[in-house]
Amino acid sequence: MGVGPTIHVSLPEATTCTVVHNLLPMRLLSDPRSEMVSQALFGETVIVLEMQGDYSLVRTADNYEGWGLTAHLAPMPPESYLENEL
Repeated sequence: MGVGPTIHVSLPEATTCTVVHNLLPMRLLSDPRSEMVSQALFGETVIVLEMQGDYSLVRTADNYEGWGLTAHLAPMPPESYLENEL
């Protein structure tokens, strides 16, 4: 039994995004077996700092950083930045 199709998303670095999955596990490395260092919840705003394969290095509003699946993120339109300022 599969978990569904893999969705590939391309985001420019330093993009402000919203978490669009119920939970974004943030890992030490861009590897699903790597230690989880934090997590971001659905609707949270994050900044993409770097991308590597299917993963993005993100920073949360409370300055936690970690690697999460890019497919769990959606870019925010620029007019939304002020409303969800980090």
